[in-house]
Amino acid sequence: MGARPKTDVSRTPRLTKINTRKAGKAASETVMSSALVSCFIDMIKVLYKDKHIIVCEKPVNILSEHQTNTLRTMPDIIKKMTGAYRVDVVHRLDKMVGGTMVYSLNGKATKVLSDMVRSHRIVKEYLAVVHGKPETDEGEMRDFLFKDSAKN
Repeated sequence: MGARPKTDVSRTPRLTKINTRKAGKAASETVMSSALVSCFIDMIKVLYKDKHIIVCEKPVNILSEHQTNTLRTMPDIIKKMTGAYRVDVVHRLDKMVGGTMVYSLNGKATKVLSDMVRSHRIVKEYLAVVHGKPETDEGEMRDFLFKDSAKN
């Protein structure tokens, strides 16, 4: 193994930087990635966990699935939080939506949960905050939805 690079540590809230001139860009990105993921661990509330699945609350502004070139993904945070080797996404929530998520921790659980989602044996419910009082206590509302790529 090579010698460890000397670090030039400057602190921002829970974020450590490494001197990229001495360590190289890849080392810097790895350290920053790990530090950023660590920042989000306190934000995640685990509702249930066993050796097959983890159920937790996804905060707003964190991606529910893997994505390249970003550090804020639930699978990355869960891996760091639990030490799990594998965290698979079986359903998703938009970045701007917070809520309960179920993640699998092994291939067998991924297959079972994916089959349950596909066959609608896992029920998803959405709650909305509204301004004012709806005209009726129950009903269905339909409106045009669009993807705002700048925000999500």
